[in-house]
Amino acid sequence: MIENLLVNGIKIEYQVSFSKRQTVSIKIVPPGLIYVTAPIKIKHLDLVNIVEGKAKWIYKKVCELQNAAIIKAENSSDLTENEKKDKKKQLSLDLKSEIEERINYYRNYLSLRSILPAKISVKSLKSSWGSCSSNRNISFNWKLALAPPEILDYVIVHELCHLVHMNHSLEFWNLVEKVKPDAKACKIWLRKNGFLLDL
Repeated sequence: MIENLLVNGIKIEYQVSFSKRQTVSIKIVPPGLIYVTAPIKIKHLDLVNIVEGKAKWIYKKVCELQNAAIIKAENSSDLTENEKKDKKKQLSLDLKSEIEERINYYRNYLSLRSILPAKISVKSLKSSWGSCSSNRNISFNWKLALAPPEILDYVIVHELCHLVHMNHSLEFWNLVEKVKPDAKACKIWLRKNGFLLDL
């Protein structure tokens, strides 16, 4: 059964199915499809009221997923493996230059002119967006070349702050948020959309 939800003047469709469950479940999947599962004996008006009560949350999630789909479409292409390899190499070179510029900016911003990475590299990192070794070598994931500028800045600030605090202590996070007040939002964005950053 298809129902409609009106949010901010926009009509949003959602599909309703029924089961033996006792509560209403709302599931939103890429690229913004809405599935509602409700108890078999629920009254239609009660179901509509429950869904409308979640309207703002539903609208927000749908927008996030649709924006993520756009990012994925912009990054994807019909490149051959060799072309992808060449593009990845060029993106990595460009990213390193951009990172070096941003590091200089944030070092001055932090008044940490004496704080300098021993080495900066861009590479494939399997499970992280950046890393800072005890030798003060900082590495960045090449996929950040596909990320929005504010997300790249967040990762740069994160790793720079490790030159001051080689841990994830409260002092570390306080410093990160002092320099990048939207750090939490950027961290959440990466967790939700990081899988889209690829060729």
